[in-house]
Amino acid sequence: MYAFKVFDRSCYIADKFGGICNKRTIYNGWGYKPTPGTCDQFYQCDEEGVPHQQSCAAGTFYDGNECRHAEKVHCSYDPCQRKPHGYSYADGQSCYGYFVCIGGRSKYLTCSNGFYFNAHKKSCHSDPTCFKDNLKRRSTVTRMVTRKQHTPKTTPGPQMILAAYSK
Repeated sequence: MYAFKVFDRSCYIADKFGGICNKRTIYNGWGYKPTPGTCDQFYQCDEEGVPHQQSCAAGTFYDGNECRHAEKVHCSYDPCQRKPHGYSYADGQSCYGYFVCIGGRSKYLTCSNGFYFNAHKKSCHSDPTCFKDNLKRRSTVTRMVTRKQHTPKTTPGPQMILAAYSK
């Protein structure tokens, strides 16, 4: 039995999504709530209580208000709470990022350019295609192309990245 009116739209939507957006932190008209079972994801709830799952950037965890460096966030789902000191695992978002367990918390580290993190061997290995600065190089090219107001014959990287960096 529901403790609210069946015809109340906001209650219906909240119930439709299992109450995910109930008891959320409100900021600039949007509600935010951690995703249970993970440290790097959260729900962004719109005005009608509809949840939209979001992910933090690589190396960051959601602290209930914002995404911050993983080692600065206490998260009950941090894999390092159950792993020994020095254990390492891939970040799942890049070829070069990984976490190391230090004092029960995840600390984010990256391999050097030209290396990737091998999750099975727990170390960085040579890979000439794995570079951290790929987006930086593409954004520089994009800005130069945008200023000249023409499209080059070959476009470096996906169009989505070009659109994200155009001014």
